[in-house]
Amino acid sequence: MDIDKWITKITDEYFGVLEVFVDNLIVYVEFLWEMMFMQKQYSKLVIESIKEDGKRFRPSDWIERISATLGTFGPDHRLHYAESVKPAIVNGEKCLVVDQNALEEKDPATFDYIMQFAKSNQLRFYKEAS
Repeated sequence: MDIDKWITKITDEYFGVLEVFVDNLIVYVEFLWEMMFMQKQYSKLVIESIKEDGKRFRPSDWIERISATLGTFGPDHRLHYAESVKPAIVNGEKCLVVDQNALEEKDPATFDYIMQFAKSNQLRFYKEAS
């Protein structure tokens, strides 16, 4: 085998291995990027039954109404609230707890409705990291 053919063969093999290495490296870097920087931080939105002026919001069962609308009845014939919207007691107050990112991704219209409801009725709300 002459030297030119040998160099061509070695170079082709080298670049073939290098190409596979680079392809795998790109996949690995994309994976790391997603894990480190693109990971979603889910936050809870807590909507209180208190208006911005400090008065209680009426009707007092609004939280149960919204939660029940989004819930389902299970095989036990009991209401099961959706994972993304649930009634809760937070700091001694009845609140509607919304998994903001999950609901916004799954059902943006419902998320918009809940936010418009809270804003139009001047309800106090805040975000909590989950």
